[in-house]
Amino acid sequence: MSDAVSYSVRDGIAVITMNNPPVNGLGSVLRPGIMDGIRKADADPAVKALVINYTASQAAGLAKDGVRVNAISPGYFKTAINDAYLDSEAGEAMRKRVAFRRFGEYRELDGALLLLSSEAGSYMTGSTLVVDGGHLLSSL
Repeated sequence: MSDAVSYSVRDGIAVITMNNPPVNGLGSVLRPGIMDGIRKADADPAVKALVINYTASQAAGLAKDGVRVNAISPGYFKTAINDAYLDSEAGEAMRKRVAFRRFGEYRELDGALLLLSSEAGSYMTGSTLVVDGGHLLSSL
């Protein structure tokens, strides 16, 4: 990982720390997206899509001030909250619907986090990157 950017995840929210201020702009807001907000597959797609649409709306409003607003929509990553479920029979069925046939590892979010929070993504705003191991490719 670059020395210019460090991150941590607290309560499911990526916290980005830029050690060097950006050259052309004030910075970057990076929010968690929700994968099913893109697929629109379950009973409340409007609620989940709200995060993605709000990201785009904020991006439009803050771009003039040099602030980029983007989201990452992760697939299934084991956490203390979902560990037991993902290890269950139902979790096994879910894993089989992921194109890579496995759940993600936190390090696999590094590329997306670095892109959206560093100068490498300085011309990106209103974007939602999906890091889901190909889960959205599966049939419902």
